[in-house]
This record gives sequence, structure tokens and C-alpha cells, in this order.
Amino acid sequence: MTDFTIGSLVDTRKRIIKQVIQKQLSIKLASGLLGVTRQGVWKIVKRVKQGGMTEATLFGHKRGPRLGSSVWNRTSKTIEDEVEKLWCTYDVGVDTLTWIVA
Repeated sequence: MTDFTIGSLVDTRKRIIKQVIQKQLSIKLASGLLGVTRQGVWKIVKRVKQGGMTEATLFGHKRGPRLGSSVWNRTSKTIEDEVEKLWCTYDVGVDTLTWIVA
């Protein structure tokens, strides 16, 4: 997408949410225009009321771990290496590999 397209999408979302807050537009109609559920519109309105009309509050944030950080429940490197070695040795699928490891 070009910067112009992204900018117009942000402006459109701002106008729709502003009209919902001012009660000029129904939640049902706004959800249809934005392509989200009614609950999603309520969440956007709540975020905008708390944090202002910014791009971050209008679109939310990406779920999952932050870029460059490791996941809290990641398997240790030694176990990953061992599983990779077994997979390369036996050249089998996940089910058979689980049977070999167990």
C-alpha cells in the first residue's frame, strides 16, 4: 500500500469513530463500514477515549512477542538441537519422531 492509501484509511477510520462517539453513526453501521464486529468497534471507541485519536489507538497493536525478544516458554536450545539431529538422522514426520523421542 502507498502512503496515500494508508493515510486515507486512517482518516476514514478517524471519521467513523468520531461519528460513533458523537452518536451520529450506529455501532452496527460502523462495524459494517470498518469490517469488524460490533464488539471490535466498542473496543476501538474505548481505546480512543482513553488514549486519544492516534493511529495506535485506532488500529491496536500486533499480538505476540515483541520483535527481538524471545518467547517465555521456548524449548531450550539443547532439546531443539537434539530433535533436529534425530529428524535429520531418521528423516521421518512429526508423529514418528514423537514416538522415537518418547
